[in-house]
Amino acid sequence: MSRAGSALLLGITLCCVAAWAKEKIEVHEVCPVFDPETCKTGKPGGAQCRSDKECHKHQKCCCVKCGRQCIETVEVKQGRCPPKVANCTTMTHSDTSCKSDFDCPHRQKCCDQCGNVCREPMKEKLGFCPTTDQKQVECSAVRCRANTDCPPNQKCCQFEGKQTCMNI
Repeated sequence: MSRAGSALLLGITLCCVAAWAKEKIEVHEVCPVFDPETCKTGKPGGAQCRSDKECHKHQKCCCVKCGRQCIETVEVKQGRCPPKVANCTTMTHSDTSCKSDFDCPHRQKCCDQCGNVCREPMKEKLGFCPTTDQKQVECSAVRCRANTDCPPNQKCCQFEGKQTCMNI
């Protein structure tokens, strides 16, 4: 290969690496996982907040022990994990095991695929949730935190006193 050809190849490679390194990864701040089933057995906690506006930076008004509190958010990468292909009978063992999205390279997310593994995210479903009266949802009626908690054909919406996955 000629010097000019080598220089051209090197230039293209460096350009691609620089573009790849500057890839912007969108991150969302969400409430930590909350199991509304705990509300059935425990006493509801008092509401210390009504909306995120009452909380400090990097905090949200989230359900904690069936009451709302300003707590630190959890960061997740944009996109959804692909659905599980089948019921799991054994754990997946892989070099790409993870505990959070940030254990995964680039845009990949940490997905439960018979064990937590890094996967390329699916695109978000387009569409809007139905309008609601903006009334605060009781913690026992929270079934999802974000669209990523829902199947690929649904979105996490607050509607008629519930926050649940809905077909859009």
